[in-house]
Amino acid sequence: MFPQTTLFLLVDDMEPLRRVVRAMLKNLGYTNVVEASSGQLAAQVLEKTFLIGRPVDVILSDWQMPGMTGIEFLELVRTTEQFAHLPFIMITAEGQREQILAAIQAGVSSYLMKPISPAVLEDKLKAVWLKMQQTGVAPGVGTGGASASAPAPAPTPVAT
Repeated sequence: MFPQTTLFLLVDDMEPLRRVVRAMLKNLGYTNVVEASSGQLAAQVLEKTFLIGRPVDVILSDWQMPGMTGIEFLELVRTTEQFAHLPFIMITAEGQREQILAAIQAGVSSYLMKPISPAVLEDKLKAVWLKMQQTGVAPGVGTGGASASAPAPAPTPVAT
């Protein structure tokens, strides 16, 4: 399982869902959680935490959000060199085969269907951690986005 010091980025436009997932993470012993209400704000949080030397370790993101969707945020993460390695767990009500395949092709590490239960969240985190321990990389890394030789896009400016 991820160390208790793991920094999670929780991205969802619905504050009540962020509160519920944050409580589930706390019950699992994780208290280092930063939040964003959109993909655009999440990109800024990623950049800011990276620049201050305390980068995000795991991303939990909703799929359906206004502006930048979860899948678009995932694609941004996978094509940005300093974030491409991060475990990315998609949280969504989207259960259609096409959407799941699109997320896999974009490099998602795991997939959580709403409504989320604490046991399923814990199981998904354990599975992602185990896969990282076995392979040295998060599940999904290298399956989507840019190749290792592609240049990373310029960092997103951080709002202060």
